[in-house]
Amino acid sequence: MSPSIGLAAVIAALGAVGWLGPFLQTETNASREGLSAYESGDWVGAMTRFQEGRDVSENHGLFDFNLGTAALQAGEFEIATQRLGASLGAETLPEGAAAYNLGNALAESGNLEQALEAYRDALRTNPEDDDARANYEITQARLDQQQEQEQQEQDDSQDQEENEEGEDQEGDDQENQDQQGEQEQEQPDENQEKDPQDSEDQDPSQSEQPPDAPQDSTQAQPQPMDPEQMLTPEQAERLLNAVSPKERELIRARLQPTKRRKAEKDW
Repeated sequence: MSPSIGLAAVIAALGAVGWLGPFLQTETNASREGLSAYESGDWVGAMTRFQEGRDVSENHGLFDFNLGTAALQAGEFEIATQRLGASLGAETLPEGAAAYNLGNALAESGNLEQALEAYRDALRTNPEDDDARANYEITQARLDQQQEQEQQEQDDSQDQEENEEGEDQEGDDQENQDQQGEQEQEQPDENQEKDPQDSEDQDPSQSEQPPDAPQDSTQAQPQPMDPEQMLTPEQAERLLNAVSPKERELIRARLQPTKRRKAEKDW
């Protein structure tokens, strides 16, 4: 058996150990031709020859392993996984060889957890397989890094959503404040702008009332006549002679002092 290239996805960073090459079955031409094509780098030709040998041979386990290994080199990871999985337990293969290459195929296809399980199977079968142990550690490191990256992306996405929600809430609050301010500006000032209809409905007697005149604490009382303004008897006589007899009698009656009546007791 001969080692081939390492895991393509991690070879640059981690230098993974290569997988096992196909096993030769000298009694068939298909097996020899398939091995020759494999060693020359004709992965598709090798797959074709190994498939032809499998169709006419009863030893499917060996051809499945060789076909799966050639498919792994060709990048046909689905075929490689199927054929290598079918070769598990083949008696003509070295212990742990199928599980080891199956782990390589699963790791190349990105199924890291399944690849780790395949490497564990290889180590359980052959605890001394240093290549299987090395590839197990490399794959575990890849899985840890992948999970950390996924967690970081999830945290970043959650933070971004929270920030966007916060910005949306701030925008809504500002919009509500602007609308409230516009409504307050549009409301008329009751002290400055009154409805003309309200003025028309008021009672004219109430709206046109003059200001209250200052009230005097004392009622107006009749004032006595100034003595200087009173007529002398001579002036009164001349005034009486100038009027008719009837008017004269009326004037005399007014000029005579009024007699007071004595208060009568009511008992």
